Amino acid sequence: MHEVPGQAPPKGAPKFELGRVLMTRGIQALVIEERCDPWTLVQRHVIGDWGDLDDEDGLANEASIHNGGRLMSAYRIDGSLTVWVITEAGREVTTVLLPSEY
Repeated sequence: MHEVPGQAPPKGAPKFELGRVLMTRGIQALVIEERCDPWTLVQRHVIGDWGDLDDEDGLANEASIHNGGRLMSAYRIDGSLTVWVITEAGREVTTVLLPSEY
């Protein structure tokens, strides 16, 4: 895992704590190829923009904000490629990863 370097604060009020923000090797490769900006996805995630989740999963995230559960977002980038952002229940770690790396 690699730390996601800090950037500007999100555009909107954060809805929860992110903890330490990490990215997997797959995401790091996409960053090197300039195909993914993980910080932009993390900024969307922390303000409650869950990306390409269905309504049921979005509602589950909203409940998890209040009950301390795990939070997950899914974003389609670069055509059909999907990137997940997951904040663990303890709010100690947020990870940006490819579904195949889960």
